[in-house]
Amino acid sequence: PQAGTTRLLDDWLLAQRASVRERILCNSWGAVAGMLRAGLGVGFLPTGWIAALGLRAVGGAHPKAALAPLHYAFQWRRGDARALIPAMQQLAQAQVDFTVMPGLVGAGR
Repeated sequence: PQAGTTRLLDDWLLAQRASVRERILCNSWGAVAGMLRAGLGVGFLPTGWIAALGLRAVGGAHPKAALAPLHYAFQWRRGDARALIPAMQQLAQAQVDFTVMPGLVGAGR
C-alpha cells in the first residue's frame, strides 16, 4: 500500500471516476503479469510486457486515460564522498529507463 505504484493507480482511478470492489496488492511484477495473463483483472505493467504476454492495452491512446509519471530519486547520505556513489548514479542513469509511455494499463484476453 505504501508503494508509489499504488498511489499512481489510486490517482488514476480517481481521475477516471472509477471504483474498485476488490484489489490484490502484490510487490512482484512477475506475479502481477501472471495474474493479468490469466485474465484475473486489470492492472498495469511496463509497456514492453503487454505484447510479449499477449495482453491488450486499454485506455493508453486517450491522453486523459494515461497514467501519471512515477518519479524516482537516487539518494545517498550527505557528505558521503566515496567514489562508489557517483559510479552507482552513473550506472543507474545509463541502465534504467523511467520514460512514461502510453498504454501502461493492460487487461487480460
